[in-house]
Amino acid sequence: MIKCLFTAGSGKSPDTTLETSSANAAGVNWKEEADTELLTIRLSGEIDLQHSPKLRQLLKGKVRSKAPAILLDFNDVKYIDSSGLATLVEYYKNSRSYSGRLAVAGLSNRVRSIFDLGRLGEVFGIFPTVPEARHALLLEAPPRGETRPLAESAQSR
Repeated sequence: MIKCLFTAGSGKSPDTTLETSSANAAGVNWKEEADTELLTIRLSGEIDLQHSPKLRQLLKGKVRSKAPAILLDFNDVKYIDSSGLATLVEYYKNSRSYSGRLAVAGLSNRVRSIFDLGRLGEVFGIFPTVPEARHALLLEAPPRGETRPLAESAQSR
């Protein structure tokens, strides 16, 4: 099932929200919420060898469209394996060509331990909550004409 919702706010610069979702019987599911500043992808289910190709396909599309900042909400992800981690690292590497930024939020203890084993906190931002990740991504948005990936700018503080 894929549903799209588009709303436009009022004022001098209209805010836009685009929402899409994908539901599979098993495996990984997602819901996208985009506004003018950030794309949030709310993931659920399991991201394993069988299901990570779906996430890889989604993220490859975001690289093609040069999404400037993506927040992955893991609040409803029950499990991720090395193929899922590789998918995230692949997105990170591919998005660097246009200074794309990535943050992950809402990891359960089980999922966080897998991220920690891969030392992914050194690659991109991992935050306890979605609001904290959103704030960090928006705060780290480079001024016009300047590009700076999130992981590098966080280390420079």
